[in-house]
Amino acid sequence: MRITSYKLSIPLLALLALWVVRDLHGESESPWITHTIRAGETIYAISRTYSVPASDVLRFNEIDDPSAVPEGKEIVIPGVVSIARGDTLYGLSRRFDVSLTELLEANDLDEAATVRVGQKIRIPGSYAERSVAEGDRGIGEDSGRRDTTSTDLSANADEAPKWPHDGARRPRNGRVPGIAIKASTGDEIQSIASGRVSFVGPYAGFGTVVIVEAPTGYVYVYGGHGEVDVRPGDAVERGSVIGRVGGSGGETKVYFSVWRDDAPVDPESAPRS
Repeated sequence: MRITSYKLSIPLLALLALWVVRDLHGESESPWITHTIRAGETIYAISRTYSVPASDVLRFNEIDDPSAVPEGKEIVIPGVVSIARGDTLYGLSRRFDVSLTELLEANDLDEAATVRVGQKIRIPGSYAERSVAEGDRGIGEDSGRRDTTSTDLSANADEAPKWPHDGARRPRNGRVPGIAIKASTGDEIQSIASGRVSFVGPYAGFGTVVIVEAPTGYVYVYGGHGEVDVRPGDAVERGSVIGRVGGSGGETKVYFSVWRDDAPVDPESAPRS
C-alpha cells in the first residue's frame, strides 16, 4: 500500500487527534480554530479569551513550557469555531450534533441571539469539555506514569501482534491516511510497538484515540476505543492491551495510523518492536 507523504504545518498531536476522530466516524468537520500568538500574549490569557481550559491548549499543541511560546507561533484552539457567512446557531447545532439549548448555554446566549461573521463560538461536548469536568488538572502536575508492559509477549515475537486487531483491513486515505480494521464492540485493541502513551482523548461520544510515541520517533495512533486501559505517561510494549473497541453493538472499526517527523508512514512497513 502506498501512502503519499506530506508535512503538517500545525503540531501533529493537535490536528491528528481531531482529524482521526472525524475520519473515523464520518464527521464532515471537527470544531477547532487556529490562533497566532501576538506580542505579550500568554497561553492562559488565550485560554480565557476562548473559554477553553489552558491544559487543553497546552496538550493539543505539545507545549511543555507556556512561558517560552514565541510570538508568531500558530496554535490550535480545540472546541471552538469561527462564524462564517451564512452560519446560524441552529446550523451549528446540527453540524456538530449538539442541542441548540446546550449551544446557547455554553456561549451565554439566549434564543433571540444572532451571530456575526468572525464571532467565536464554543461547541459543548467536544474534546475541550473533558478537562473542564476534570477541574483543568494536568498543568505542572505529575503524569502518574504507570508501567503497563507485557514482558511475556515481547519475549516471544511469534505471539506478538502485527496489527492492533486481527480483523479484515482496508486502507484509508485523505489527510490522515492509515488502516481501518473490522472489529466488534468489546474486542481488545493492542499496541503493536513499545513506547509511552502521549495522548488519550475522547471526542463527543465517538470513542477515544490513544497515541503512543516510540523511542525511535515513530508515533502510533489507535482509534475507536470505547474503553481505555492506559493514560498519558504510561509505558506500553508490543502486545499490551490498551483498550477495547467502542460502539453501540455489532460491527465497528479500529483505526490505525503511524507517523514520523509529522509525516504519515505506511502502517504495513512501520516497525513492530
